[in-house]
Amino acid sequence: MASPAPAQSTEYRLDDSGRWVEESTPAPGSDEAVMARARRFLADGEPGEASSMLTRWIERKKTTEHPLLPEAYLLRGDARVARDAEYQALYDYEKVITAYPGSDHFTTAVNRELEIALLYADGLKLKLFGFRVEDSGELAVELLIRVQERLPDSAAAERAAIALADFYYEGRQMKLAQEAYSLYLENFPGGQHVMHAMSRQIFANVALFKGPQHDASSLLNASEQINRFTTLFPAEAERLSLESLDARIDESQGAQMLETARWYRKRNDPTSERLTLRRLVAKHPQSVSASKALQILEERGWLLAEPAELPAEGEMADDAQAAPTEEDTSP
Repeated sequence: MASPAPAQSTEYRLDDSGRWVEESTPAPGSDEAVMARARRFLADGEPGEASSMLTRWIERKKTTEHPLLPEAYLLRGDARVARDAEYQALYDYEKVITAYPGSDHFTTAVNRELEIALLYADGLKLKLFGFRVEDSGELAVELLIRVQERLPDSAAAERAAIALADFYYEGRQMKLAQEAYSLYLENFPGGQHVMHAMSRQIFANVALFKGPQHDASSLLNASEQINRFTTLFPAEAERLSLESLDARIDESQGAQMLETARWYRKRNDPTSERLTLRRLVAKHPQSVSASKALQILEERGWLLAEPAELPAEGEMADDAQAAPTEEDTSP
């Protein structure tokens, strides 16, 4: 009987949906056949076989300029991800990105890193001695920033930008969250997450306010953002009860100004105290602090203002910027 012909490996490629599909049959024993077998192992759910074969091939070719090296590293990275070794896969994806930036696989490798970054941002821990116990937050941040740098103005960059902002927000790092949402809105003004970014930017700024003895500039930012958000998304603003939030912001701003007036009183500066109280009544007339300010003005005989003492319309100083902070009021 005649000997059977050597088996040929069918070549596979990734389609637009991320699935391996049959494409052609390369010559047996060729480097292309090695790549095809690796894809076949991955398609058949045997990533260990694919990884071992690719490692042997890479060791033989890594000091050359073989055109299939970027694909080999990408496939080994995919095999490692399939074996639950995504951290090791990052080395392969980074190799493609840094050593072969002109490769057709560059964008795919960046997107692979994005998927790993999203897992880490969502709470997946790093492995230590086979157990997932190590925090991966810093690595998630680094990867999300890299994606934006490597594929600017892309869909991947937009996903990375909003994921980074959400990671900071959910981790209660509100200053970083506010900055990240601002960058998202600046870089992707027509992005699909604009409403989400704007609403969370408001809440992040509100959370940054630490009390009447602290700087209130974040409240001013939040109030301006509420007005803009309500204009653009009135239904969502109602659902989020932003009108009530704006009222609470008004109360907080009034309380901050009242605290400023008290600070001036301790400093024996009645002129500044009087002016601050009058500004409080003018800018936040519906607040509880305005009622207290009116009571103080009446008690001290300052209720009737001399025209020259009141600032002209549009000339009021930015109270949040000018008001003394807790550091200013410390002994």
